[in-house]
Amino acid sequence: MKTIIVISFGFLLYFLPTAGVMGEMKKYNASYFSTTPLNVPENVEIRNNYSDILFGSNKDILDAPENVYNQSYFDHRVRFQTRKNDESIYMLFTNEEDFKFPLYSAGSYIIKKDRDSGSFVQVKIFVRSDPESFIRVFPWGNRSRMDVYIHGYPAYKDVNLSHPFETVLIEPFSRLVEISGSSIDWSLLAPGKYTEGSKRIYSMVQAIRNELPRLEDGEDGAIDAEGVYRYIETLAEQDGKGLNCSGFAKWIVDGIYYDRNSRFLDIEELKKKPEGLRGNRWSTRYEDERDPYFGLDWTRNLAASVAGAAGGEDNRKPGSLEKWDVREIPFLTYIEDVGFQVDNLSFILYYLALNEPGYFYLASLNSPFGEEPALRQHFHVALLFPYFDEEGRFHKVIMERTVESSAKNFIARYGRDYIHIVRVKAPANYTPPGIN
Repeated sequence: MKTIIVISFGFLLYFLPTAGVMGEMKKYNASYFSTTPLNVPENVEIRNNYSDILFGSNKDILDAPENVYNQSYFDHRVRFQTRKNDESIYMLFTNEEDFKFPLYSAGSYIIKKDRDSGSFVQVKIFVRSDPESFIRVFPWGNRSRMDVYIHGYPAYKDVNLSHPFETVLIEPFSRLVEISGSSIDWSLLAPGKYTEGSKRIYSMVQAIRNELPRLEDGEDGAIDAEGVYRYIETLAEQDGKGLNCSGFAKWIVDGIYYDRNSRFLDIEELKKKPEGLRGNRWSTRYEDERDPYFGLDWTRNLAASVAGAAGGEDNRKPGSLEKWDVREIPFLTYIEDVGFQVDNLSFILYYLALNEPGYFYLASLNSPFGEEPALRQHFHVALLFPYFDEEGRFHKVIMERTVESSAKNFIARYGRDYIHIVRVKAPANYTPPGIN
């Protein structure tokens, strides 16, 4: 068997077996790789070089040492490792990223074999440097099939591929994109861009973060049009200076509104209930007693008020309040006045950042609540700030009730509930309201 010597930083790493299929690599030159639609870093050269081991016995795999290799066509290095458990054997080809080799770095391949039979089970390929964005390819007779996950959401399942599974393992990732292009909208996994809109969201997030330590939590608390801390329900002046989730959302939006009007939004205006826009005959009789749509009305009124201030029009008319609702997300079904399931929030925010850069979002959490009767209650308000940074990395910032929460924690708490989302355009320059 022929061998090649791979050297990194002046050290001899390993005499790597050159596969018989390496000749197939000649048809893929540097220009081919540079036009990869998704710009996913390739490691096809190293996978080809390892094909004798890939298609060899389990002993061959487990005997192969861990090493790091340079590539001919790319600047990034690739690390090869093997792992095993009671049932499976894994071969890992992980791409270098920031001088490290994260398991989920973009373009990394994890190939799984059955430990008893030695047959292939699947290959998992990370499309973006995100543990929730990947594809899985499975053997399927003399062909293969594929699942695609976009930020945790199973967007495509059981996509039929014309190529045998073994071919997928030694072809460029870009080839996989080509043969599935008629079945999958790969633009949904395109690299994010640091647009002017993303800059506005990032700047806004930083400005709010700087003020969070100075904010106080307070039950039913908000500031009125003159900056006085009041209770939302009674409008009585607070003893302290606290904000609840609704008051906190108002405080953030007030930073935009004040810049245009030299005053804050009026609490009483935000509490107004649009007649005939939402609810049903079951909920109408409980409007005063249980106020089931408070969070929905509050977020819609906030979005409409600040949009109206920008455009000089009255957007708070009932017919206009739905204008800012987020209603169309691929693969998901919007439920009127309910929204989408929180469990899909990562995918929702990713899609919005990709397609609506420059907006942040007011969210109303809701779920069935109470007895005799059980009504859908909008019980909590949060703010969502999705954006891409200069490296194209996706960020999903969530703030609620004067604190910042991780998306993982937020989804764990509310995953089974629903979230209704309205959009607000971020200003070019944002200054949070002063804290008295």
